Amino acid sequence: SQSWVKCIFQDSHGFLWFGTAEGINKYDGTTFQIYKHDPGNKYSLSNNLVNVIFEDSRGILWVGTQSGINFYNRDKDQFERYPALHSEYINDFVELNDGRIVIAHNSGLYLMDNTEALSGNRNQLDRLISIFPQRSANDILLDKEDNLWIATFDGLYFIEKNATAIINIKPDIKNSRSYSGNAIHTVYQDLTGRIWLGTFESGLLLLKLDPAKRVN
Repeated sequence: SQSWVKCIFQDSHGFLWFGTAEGINKYDGTTFQIYKHDPGNKYSLSNNLVNVIFEDSRGILWVGTQSGINFYNRDKDQFERYPALHSEYINDFVELNDGRIVIAHNSGLYLMDNTEALSGNRNQLDRLISIFPQRSANDILLDKEDNLWIATFDGLYFIEKNATAIINIKPDIKNSRSYSGNAIHTVYQDLTGRIWLGTFESGLLLLKLDPAKRVN
């Protein structure tokens, strides 16, 4: 539906989904079906600019757009709109081990909870996400140890598995190998457990932490 393809995803049913600047395209191996925003239809995409496509452990397909979240109703072959964050630019989704979903958007983080009542560390994580700084969360990673890493324009934020605090990881300015700016676009963990950062100003970086949580 458009030459600018922002994301590609294959769901558990085998369909390929292509998010573009003019809607989302579903490919069944033979034909494409196009879904777009229709101002007169509440069962259409909330916005045509699709940034991210994600499927949770229950098989629900979520779509993050320039203005809000949509989920796919497979039975009716239509998209429906999630009531929260309807005006936010959605950047990423990550599912926690308890089934809740953390959403990264241009004003911070949002915790979507469709599970049972919270308790223990779950309550603490909910509190930490609610006080996360009001700045763009460009990307989010749940690492192999269930820690959260959030890429922002103000550096990298880290929330440990036990959810005791939010740590803003700053560069070690005395180390010439440190990155020169704080703007981070994406964060990724490889198969060996190493954390990689894609930045706006300093290229590709490999994260190394000392006990003070400084980047080398």
